[in-house]
Amino acid sequence: GGSVLHHNAFEVCPETFDIVASVRFVYYFERADRIRLIRSLASMSNHYLLLQYKTSETRKGAKNASKPLNEKVAYRKYHCTRQEIMDEISEAGLMFLGMEFISQSSDRVFVIAEKPRA
Repeated sequence: GGSVLHHNAFEVCPETFDIVASVRFVYYFERADRIRLIRSLASMSNHYLLLQYKTSETRKGAKNASKPLNEKVAYRKYHCTRQEIMDEISEAGLMFLGMEFISQSSDRVFVIAEKPRA
């Protein structure tokens, strides 16, 4: 059995887990804050992070990434290329293990990263 903890991702967590997941969250932040968020999530993980990004490398992603910013939308969603995601993971001090596209009709991807072994 595992456990689930809902926690403010930017605050220190008193517990650690084998895998920490962040779904439908990372892509609301600009690059510097995404890296800060990833580092914070990594501090809660013993081994792995599972992150969901928005990508510009699917049909829907390319279409959505090229749209002008809608002033009616409260929060901007940032789309990244595979290389940008890999660079952010690396800059956060993690190893990029892979990226899985949900589908060409989605602009979301799942990214798996691992903390370096001590």
